Amino acid sequence: MTVRAAALAVVVLGLGASALLGAHLDEREPRGDVVPAPPSPLALRAQALGDGQFAFRARSLQLQHLGNLGGRVVPYKAMDYGRLEEWFRTLDRLDARSDVVPMSAALLYSGTQTPPDVRHIVAYLADHVRRAPGREWRWMTHAIYLARFRLEDSELALDLARELAAFEAGGIPAWARNLRVLVLADMGRTEAARALVRKLVQAEGMPRAERRWLRYYLKRELQADTSPLRR
Repeated sequence: MTVRAAALAVVVLGLGASALLGAHLDEREPRGDVVPAPPSPLALRAQALGDGQFAFRARSLQLQHLGNLGGRVVPYKAMDYGRLEEWFRTLDRLDARSDVVPMSAALLYSGTQTPPDVRHIVAYLADHVRRAPGREWRWMTHAIYLARFRLEDSELALDLARELAAFEAGGIPAWARNLRVLVLADMGRTEAARALVRKLVQAEGMPRAERRWLRYYLKRELQADTSPLRR
């Protein structure tokens, strides 16, 4: 047998083995432990020989690929979102400053085909922000969006928007603190939205650009007279 023929035989055998493996895996149901229970942060550190950052980065990377390991692609709807929430919170205890975990929660796992699962993500994101609102406030805006448009829970979205507005930490921009206006208007509570905007426009310390935007929104979107309001 020539070298060329031997190489061709190896390729054919490899393709055949790959096809057989694919057919075998296609007949198997996804394993129930696609999302295993997370170990404690102490156990994760111990597994990484005491290197907490290594444990955090390795497990964060693994978290991003759950369901795409072991030769199968498992849909989000087949995953245990309660377990996922436990993973998010456990990894936060290893590194609460990194954006990797909230980003995975808000932008990756929020794509589940079962919208009620998103409630776990909203609960995690809100708690993540509460620990350091001045640094993490932006994840509350994601929680508000998910509550309103994925869960279709307007009251939860409004509660979170009010909480974001009430944080005393500095560094939160006016547009984020004023998301409750948009939520109220989206809920059809136009009169309440108008009253809130009027109050905000008259508030001391409101940045001029934000004041102009609020006046514009009040006039164009909420159909209200702005002439009596301060400029």
